[in-house]
Parts: sequence; C-alpha cells; structure tokens
Amino acid sequence: MNNLLTLEHVSITHQESGKKLIDDISFSIKQGRTLAIVGESGSGKSLISKAIMGLLPEQLVMSGEIFLNGKKISHEALSQRRALLGTSLGVIVQNGMSAFDPLMRIGKQFCQTLIYHFSYSKKQAIEETELALSHVFPHQFQSIMQAFPHQLSGGQLQRVMIAIALALSPTLLIADEPTTALDAPLRQDILKLLQHVVTTHHSTLIFISHDLGIVNEIADDILVMQKGKMVECGEKITVLSHPTQEYTRYLINARRQLSLRFEQLINKK
Repeated sequence: MNNLLTLEHVSITHQESGKKLIDDISFSIKQGRTLAIVGESGSGKSLISKAIMGLLPEQLVMSGEIFLNGKKISHEALSQRRALLGTSLGVIVQNGMSAFDPLMRIGKQFCQTLIYHFSYSKKQAIEETELALSHVFPHQFQSIMQAFPHQLSGGQLQRVMIAIALALSPTLLIADEPTTALDAPLRQDILKLLQHVVTTHHSTLIFISHDLGIVNEIADDILVMQKGKMVECGEKITVLSHPTQEYTRYLINARRQLSLRFEQLINKK
C-alpha cells in the first residue's frame, strides 16, 4: 500500500519573532488509514493540518516538503492549492460556524460547492445535496437545507460538513477536534459518520484530538506532539500499549485518571 501523504522535515516559523512553532516533523500516511495527531493545546496539532491545506497565516513561514499521492504540494501557488481543496483535501473544523457564510442558507452553500467542483447543473446539485444530507439527517434534511448556519447547533453543523465530505469524496480528510464541543451521544454519531466516509470512499483521515479515549476508537496510527515536536509515532496498539516516551505515558495516565474519576462520580449517584 502506497503512502498517500508524506511530510519531510516540515518546520513552521513565526516570521517576525523567529520562533519555531513546528520543529522538523516527518511522517507518512498510507491510503485508507486513519492517523490521529494528539497532544495538549499549543502542541502544534492544528498548525500541521493548516500547513497541509495551504492555509497558514501570512506571518508563518513553512520549510520542508509535503507530498500528496507522490506530487509535491508544498509551496504551490494559492490558486493551485485551492484546486485541491474539496475533492483531494477536505477539512472538518471544530467551530462549524466559521466554515459557513452566515447570510446564506445551508442548501445553497452546499449546492454552490458541488457546482464549483463538479460543474453540476442546478438540478443535479440539489439532488446530490439532498442525497448527501439524507445520510446524516435521515428525517430532516429538507429543513436543514433551508436553515441558516446560526439556526443549527454545533453538532448539526459538524454533520453538514461531513455530508459535504461524503459528496466530494476527498482523498484526504482532516478532522480538527470535530467532537470537542459535543456531548457523548453526538460524539459517537460523529465518529461513526467519519468512519463511514473512510470505509465508503476509501479516504484517508487525519483526526486531530487531545482525547486519547476517542483516538483509541477511531485511529489506526497515532502521532504524539509536544511543543511543536513529534514525540512518538506508530501503530495505535503499539503507542498505547507500549509507549516509549515519557510524555506519551503522561497523556495515557492522565486519560486513565480522568476515566477513574468519572466512574467514581457515576457510582456515587
């Protein structure tokens, strides 16, 4: 199985201060697998995803190389990188409200996305939008299409983004903390939908999270980040069962202690 995505010696530096925010990161992901990037806030998880998408802020400078399907995509012109967004590179962000135009109905935004990428007619775009939304909103997809983003909850907006991913079938899908603001039942629904995207379209998923419990459910491989550096990387069962680094052991123990406290609280009720 070939590597779908490869990062070679990627570093990200703040142009004005000279501070290195990502320090010499190298890893690969094989097609059809799910890589979880884990670490505490500020570890650099989201910066890696922005570098892959070509969406780094202007004040940040990247060095190193990024390859998608063997083609170098780092340092491409913005217009060339934008051509990849959607069908080759998809993203699901934590704050769904920021991903949509607040003044446009969901259905219209969805249709415009499909028309842009596939040159559909308006009728085709509406049909494909209804089909995709029906997978994640079986009984209310029509009302979702008519809604404005502010009329939907965070969980509903996450589902809409997953529906767009279903419709576009991106080669690589990046989910940046997609379940952080959701309650437990919704988290499970989102995880199942993401797994459905991966298995149905043989997509590759980068799942960014600080929660090892969720990572254990969805990941094939784990990359551990700390202060902009890659601490550990390998198959999930190896990293979680036989961590080689102290920081990885710290994250695992912290998760176990949190689970224990939760069980104690439940048992007291």
